[in-house]
Amino acid sequence: MEDGDLVQRVRAGDHDAFGELIERHHGHLYGTCVRLTGDIAAAEELAHDAFVEAYLKLAQLRDGGRFRAWVRQIALNLCRLWWRSRRGALPLDDETAVEDDDVEADDDLLAAMSRGLSQLSPPHRLVLTLHYLEGLSYQDVACFLDVPIGTVMSRLHRARKALRRQIDADEPREDVPVIPNDQFRQEVDAEISIVLDMFAGAPDEAERLSVVLRNSPDRLAGLIRTADAEMVERLAILLPQLGAEGADVVLRGAFAGEPAAAALLRGAVGRWRSTERRGSNPTRTLHVLLDRLLVVDAPPAARAELLVDLLDATDDGPSAALLTCVLLCRPDEAFALLWGRFAAARQADRDLEPFILFALCRFGSRIAETIADELAAGRADKHVLALTVAVGRCFKERSWIQDTPSDHFDYERRARWALPPLPRGGLHAALLQRVADPLAALVADDRPATRDAAVRALGAWRADRHIALLAECAAHESVSTRRAAVMALAEFGDAAPRDVLIASAADELPVRYAALDALGRLEVGEAVALLTQLADDDDGQTAESALIALG
Repeated sequence: MEDGDLVQRVRAGDHDAFGELIERHHGHLYGTCVRLTGDIAAAEELAHDAFVEAYLKLAQLRDGGRFRAWVRQIALNLCRLWWRSRRGALPLDDETAVEDDDVEADDDLLAAMSRGLSQLSPPHRLVLTLHYLEGLSYQDVACFLDVPIGTVMSRLHRARKALRRQIDADEPREDVPVIPNDQFRQEVDAEISIVLDMFAGAPDEAERLSVVLRNSPDRLAGLIRTADAEMVERLAILLPQLGAEGADVVLRGAFAGEPAAAALLRGAVGRWRSTERRGSNPTRTLHVLLDRLLVVDAPPAARAELLVDLLDATDDGPSAALLTCVLLCRPDEAFALLWGRFAAARQADRDLEPFILFALCRFGSRIAETIADELAAGRADKHVLALTVAVGRCFKERSWIQDTPSDHFDYERRARWALPPLPRGGLHAALLQRVADPLAALVADDRPATRDAAVRALGAWRADRHIALLAECAAHESVSTRRAAVMALAEFGDAAPRDVLIASAADELPVRYAALDALGRLEVGEAVALLTQLADDDDGQTAESALIALG
C-alpha cells in the first residue's frame, strides 16, 4: 500500500494506518537525526517528536504520497531548533548535492560515511549531512545554520577533506543502535493518544507534550491526577520523552501521595532495559529522573522510600546498581526501609526481590552486624541464611562497594563517604566470629535445608577456623550436604583441602559435578590425571565438566 493510501486511511480515522507509516519510515528518519546531531539520545527524541508533529499537522499535507519528504522536513526543522538551542557548543568551512535515494542505495558507502561522520567535529558533520545526505542547497544549509553562504562553502571544503581522511582510515565498528520498530511505534502512539485526550475539546490546538510542558506544566499534572490505569500505562511508556520538566511534574505528584504518579514511576522503571540501546549502562532517562529526584522538594525519608519502590520495580541490573548507589547516599533511611522489605518478605514466607537483596548486601559492616544479631537471637530461618550467603559473597568479592561505570556520576563517590569502610584485609575477626560460630552450630541441625544453607554460608564468609568442619561435612550421609560442603570448600581458594575435593570427584553425581567445578576453578594440578580419565566417562555431564575443568 502506498503512503498516500495510508494517509487517507488516517484522515478517515484509522489510527493503525499511522502506525504503519511510522514503521515504514522511522529508520530513515532516525538515521537522518543521528547524522545531523551526532547524539543517539537526541536523535531518538527528535524522530519521535517529528512523527507526533506530523500526526497533529496531517491536515496540512496536500499530497499524501509525499509523506516521507514531508515528515523529513519536519525532522530537519526540529533538528535546526535543537542546534540553535545548543549554539554555544558549536565552534567558530562546489558540488551537486547527492539525491537522498541514491545514497541509501549504496549500503556500504553509507556505512563507511556514517562511521567517518561520527568522528568529525559537529560543524563538519552537520554541514556534510545537510548538503550531501539530506540534499539541501547551499542557501538552505546557510538558513539552517544561520551563517553566510560563503561560510557554508568553506566549511564544506574542509569537511570533505576531513571525511576523506576518516574513510581512508576506516575500520568497521559496531553499528549505531536502532530503536526497535515496535517500541518506537508504541512510544509515538502513546503520546498521540495522550495529546488527543488532553485537547479533546479543541483538536486544532493540540501540541506535542514537550510544548505543553514548557508552556503549561499544570495540564500534565492535572492529567496525572485523574489518570486511569490505561492512561498511567501510556504515560509510563512516554516518560523518557518528557525530560526534566516531565520528571519534576511526576515526582511532585508522587511525593504528594498521588497513587497514579507513583504507579507511573514504577511502570516506567519496570520498562527500561539498559541492554536495548545503551549497552551495559543505565538508561539516560533514569539518570535524568534521579537527578530531578534529588532536587525536587521532599523529605529525605520520602526520597529513600521512593527509591526503594523503584528498585523493587526494576528487573534491569545496571538500573538497579544505579538506584542502589543513590540509596547509599542516605544510608540511615535506606537501610531501615530495605530491612523492612526483608522483614515483610520473611513474615509472608516469600522470596525477596533480588535487587532488594543486592542493595542490602552493599551495606558493609552494618548488614554484617545485623545478621550476627539475628543469628545470636536464634532467628536463623531460611531467609536469614539466604541473606547471610549473599552478604558473605559480596564481602568476598568486595562488590558491596564495587567500582561502577563512570556515568553513575557522583552517586558512588558519595556512597563511599556515607558507608563505614571495611577494616583493611576484610571483615574484623570478632565480627566474622560472631557470624560464623552460630552457623557452625547449625551444621548439626536435623533439617537438611537449614544444615545445607549453614554449610554454604560458612564457605561464603570464608570462616577459616571451620574448614575442618566443612571437610567433615563432605563425608556426611546426606548427598545434598556433601554437595554443599564441596561448594563451600571451593570458596577458600588455596586454603581448600585438595584431597577432599579430589575424593569428592568419585562421589555420587551431584557431588561429583560440584567437585569437578571446584577442581577446575582452583586449578588443582594433582587432579589432572583424574580429570583426564573422567573426560571419557560414560556420563555426558561428567565428561563435559571434566573437560571444562581441564581447560
